[in-house]
Amino acid sequence: KLAQIKKLDRAADASKLEMGHVFFHKIMQVILDAKPKLSAPLDQYWNKKFESDRFERGKESQIYSESYLLQFLKVSEAEEIALTASHKYALDHLPEKAPEGLYRGDGIVFVGGGKFNWLTLLSVKRLRSTGCTLPVEVLIPTFEEFEVDMCISVFPSLNARCIYMPTVLFKDDQSRYGPKTKLAFKGYQYKSLAILLSSFENLLLLDGDNVVITSPQNILTLEPFKSTGLVLWPDYWRRSTCPKFYSIAGVKVSDLKLNSGYNEVLNGYLDQQGKITLEETLNVSYHERVGTIPDPSTESGQLVISKKSHFKALLLAFYYNSFGPDFYYPLFSQGAPGEGDKETFIAGAVVLNETFYQVGSFVLAIGNFVNGEFTGRGMGQADPIEDYQRTLEFRQIAETYSDPAMTEKLKALPQPKLMFLHANYPKLNPWELKLKGTTVDEKGRYRLYGSLLKEKSGRDIELEIWQDMEELMCGEMNLQLEAFKQVDNQALCKEILEQKEFLLQTSAALK
Repeated sequence: KLAQIKKLDRAADASKLEMGHVFFHKIMQVILDAKPKLSAPLDQYWNKKFESDRFERGKESQIYSESYLLQFLKVSEAEEIALTASHKYALDHLPEKAPEGLYRGDGIVFVGGGKFNWLTLLSVKRLRSTGCTLPVEVLIPTFEEFEVDMCISVFPSLNARCIYMPTVLFKDDQSRYGPKTKLAFKGYQYKSLAILLSSFENLLLLDGDNVVITSPQNILTLEPFKSTGLVLWPDYWRRSTCPKFYSIAGVKVSDLKLNSGYNEVLNGYLDQQGKITLEETLNVSYHERVGTIPDPSTESGQLVISKKSHFKALLLAFYYNSFGPDFYYPLFSQGAPGEGDKETFIAGAVVLNETFYQVGSFVLAIGNFVNGEFTGRGMGQADPIEDYQRTLEFRQIAETYSDPAMTEKLKALPQPKLMFLHANYPKLNPWELKLKGTTVDEKGRYRLYGSLLKEKSGRDIELEIWQDMEELMCGEMNLQLEAFKQVDNQALCKEILEQKEFLLQTSAALK
């Protein structure tokens, strides 16, 4: 393994590596120096952690006003002062731009390592099956997670390459190649690190468990990315960020002006006449006021970013993730579902007043029925290019008509096709799915995604995924992967083939 890593290192551009080592060292030093001078994390709540509601316009049982959002996380005056000083130090000392020549071109980036090596391989295979030819880079965080077959043979055959994180970050051999190297980074930092350490200037970042449905080939050359430099997708939940975050970050939140309001039924943002009275601010959703991060919350299984236009926002997101579990994740979510890195990228853009586009089409719950009850298995996210075109029409209708004609016309607008299936739960490991009785039990076999995925995409994507599994694990490649080291390959292939046959037999019956 060590010999193969060194071989990859020798093939790297030495001058570019050196440039990166110097630059990344400076960034890491700023982050270390910005560490909040607090001895305990923000983990105290007035009564309980936040239990966020699904975003449903007009059906809110509780208005998430400023006063309501202040009822959860406890932030003392001393904590607020320390975090404000830390945030200001980071803003003042993080660089605005990257060195000329450090990044170039367009591509797609994944975070690999551990169980995500297999999931990323499956995602890259699916990516190529859609006809997408954009180059791929896969961040491998540690020595232990580097799989030789994967990085030397399999990924390169799919126009993908591994980025061994210690090589890109460290100059000295001990930090790079020490067999027990333990970096001071954890999973929640890997996404921002993957963006930072990848060679691309413009990139689509995908979670390893994100399966592409339609090709993202043009996502980096067309609108909305072309004019905004940052594209994000919505989550199911209403935003629950603590108002204290904005004072810590030095952001002025308006008492009188409103952003456009999101409507998940109409799949878009409607203007709200812009102004309110001071009295009305008490009864307005805090995250509709100008200056805040807009509703709904963000789902970060996919993200498109330009390092040329949004480099400082990326570094700010890295700062938030560096001190996320102790300080910024509680501030962003207050314990709401999915607390983690998902709000850090949009927060960086809002704090710096940089442009971004949050896809208007609401996230689609995709799953199956178990004992008569729907079980969510994945999140369907829209093609941002088609969503942007729809948004232009949406705005035109909203400016031209008033209700009831406006709502009727907005509802009649065609929906953009799906581009991503974030298969976040359960993960697409065929053996684990079998053991847990998710795809097969004593009653028979099951589809994970029902008929909705085919209805929305026009293809049996689930069948295609299992065909990819068969090609990868049961074809001529004869891969030996860490994810299946405890599994007999014959038994694994028997399971993959039986599930694939079941999907084939049931495909025609789907809508």
